[in-house]
Amino acid sequence: LAAEAERRCGAGAPLFVPWVVDGIAPVARSRFLTALPGPVRERNRVMWEPRYRKRRLWST
Repeated sequence: LAAEAERRCGAGAPLFVPWVVDGIAPVARSRFLTALPGPVRERNRVMWEPRYRKRRLWST
């Protein structure tokens, strides 16, 4: 699962995918995530988004 996600998305995916869905409307978020391959969606849900939120890159 992890290897497939990395192979399909490359090294920037762990930051890019959560950034794209950060703060967008639920319908747009769902559309974007549904377009991704299953392994990538799972990796985002389990690892990338939690790490992204923990970093608080865009907090004021």
